[in-house]
Amino acid sequence: VAAPITSLQKKDKKFVWSEKCEITFKTLKEQLTLALILAVPDPNGDFMVVTDASGEGLGGILLQNGHVIAYESRKLKLHELNYAPHDLELVAIVHALQ
Repeated sequence: VAAPITSLQKKDKKFVWSEKCEITFKTLKEQLTLALILAVPDPNGDFMVVTDASGEGLGGILLQNGHVIAYESRKLKLHELNYAPHDLELVAIVHALQ
């Protein structure tokens, strides 16, 4: 979702705030303000990790009793762009557990 904005951070790319960046910014702002409030974890309770991968990035959510404890995401590294979908899913799991 954030790719149009995060791509502006590249050293070799001129910073140009496009209409696509503006739409992305508004979408992210809306999603963040509507997001569930993070819960304080119980160290004695069970945790659940949910992950996903796409052709652009990886994401993970740490849950406990259905409540979000933490979010994590990142863009794919250059060499990961060539990975098969099942390999990307495994990378997402490893990344989330680290």
